[in-house]
Amino acid sequence: MPKKKEADAPAVDEKFDSLDLTTKEPRTVVLMLSSSENLVIAKACESLTKYAEKSEKNRLELLTLSAVEPLLLHVQSTDKAIRAHAALCLSSLSVHPDVRKLLRKLDSIPLLISLLSPDESNISQEKASLTLSNMAGDFTSKVAIVESNGVSSLVSLITSADCDIQRNCVKTLSLLVEDYQGRAAVRECDGLSPMVGLLESEYPVIQELVLTTLTHCSRDGESRESLRDIGALQKIIEFLQNKSYSDLHVHALHVLSNCLEDVASTQLLQGSGALTSVLQFTQEATTPDVQQHAIRGIGRAAKNAENRRILHEQDTEKTLTALLNSNNCSVASAAAVAIATMAESPVSRDAVAREDGISNLVKLLAREESEAKEAALLALSTCTASSSTNCRLVVDQGGLEHLMECLAHAKMSIQANAASCLSNLATDGLEEMCCGSLMW
Repeated sequence: MPKKKEADAPAVDEKFDSLDLTTKEPRTVVLMLSSSENLVIAKACESLTKYAEKSEKNRLELLTLSAVEPLLLHVQSTDKAIRAHAALCLSSLSVHPDVRKLLRKLDSIPLLISLLSPDESNISQEKASLTLSNMAGDFTSKVAIVESNGVSSLVSLITSADCDIQRNCVKTLSLLVEDYQGRAAVRECDGLSPMVGLLESEYPVIQELVLTTLTHCSRDGESRESLRDIGALQKIIEFLQNKSYSDLHVHALHVLSNCLEDVASTQLLQGSGALTSVLQFTQEATTPDVQQHAIRGIGRAAKNAENRRILHEQDTEKTLTALLNSNNCSVASAAAVAIATMAESPVSRDAVAREDGISNLVKLLAREESEAKEAALLALSTCTASSSTNCRLVVDQGGLEHLMECLAHAKMSIQANAASCLSNLATDGLEEMCCGSLMW
């Protein structure tokens, strides 16, 4: 009888069984970065990012475990998602100064700049720009970013729809323009116009970074000319007139103050009527710190003789003399210093007298604060130079007694300014009164 056939043996599954690996060792996760599987690399990057964000100590540990080198390799991956994961992890690590030092050594900046490409994901752009902003505080990194044509890439992204990308790029640029090379690069890339456009951003942190950038840029004559050409001065005036931006008005005044060093800027504002708005803003500002900066800006502009002429035509002396009566000592003192600069022109000395400026300066001189005395004396010293009328006004307003008291002040600069003013009085025929007071 024939034997039965044995049933066929089941096929053997020769595939590797899936492995769910759980580890609490960062060293193991760093080793996973060397995997050839994108899923493993992505999960390793995620875990390392979370670990790095917990503390400075963790970031230093990952640096010691050589996590940076493989992450830079993955920044160059052909897989867009892996590039994003690697950029995210690097941005967390780059907070540590030693990591930034290594990134500079490994010439990472061109790689990071490549992630700013329009073809990259928002995550890659955001995290690469964040890493660059962390690195841009170092001079060597600034040079590398500029020389790697990073400025044009950063400028192209400041109009991104993603506010985090905007913030990171503007912050990086704000650090780059601290040096002339960076300012020139931004100007050559036509970066000032989109930067000014961001003054209308709904995010105050971005507006502040923009104003910081513009403050640095406006230190150069070429950039000030560019700002005039793109209508930036009018935008700054409008920004100052917007009360909802009051917390940032001091920053805006820094930009305006720099721009007003150029006669062309002052002429432009006078021609448009905006200079009147500036003076009105200065007098009506409700925050002492804002008023001080506005007054100082006027004082800086007045250092130029042509600007003094323009400011005089705008009755600037009237605004400044009124501010001498401010209850805030620093505001009144700033006004006195600005008057001292304006009074270098004889017509302004006469205008100060017509606006009761001498009387107000004598009142300021009588205050207890050293800051007020010093500023008032500086203004009186300038206003009484070659002006018999003003010298007589100082005496008539009881200023002589205060001047004598200031000769005995502990602060040398106060003594010097008091002596200078008394010398002017004596020169203008009031020596008998001065000598009598000295003998008394």
